[in-house]
Amino acid sequence: EGTGDNLHALAQAFGCQESLMPKFYSTTQANYIDIVAGSQESPVQMYKNLKGVMQKDSDLAAGCDVI
Repeated sequence: EGTGDNLHALAQAFGCQESLMPKFYSTTQANYIDIVAGSQESPVQMYKNLKGVMQKDSDLAAGCDVI
């Protein structure tokens, strides 16, 4: 759970290194509420929320190209 094809594709879209996939999965699961907050009105908001969550994690911030 939480490691499906869609989540993997999202991590790849953010340019995350393959070694960071488990970290990406656990971070998105742990911060799901923060990521989807306000995103019903705008997919851009979800993108911004996810990017903000990833920037707070030093491994993801360093290992994902879109951050």
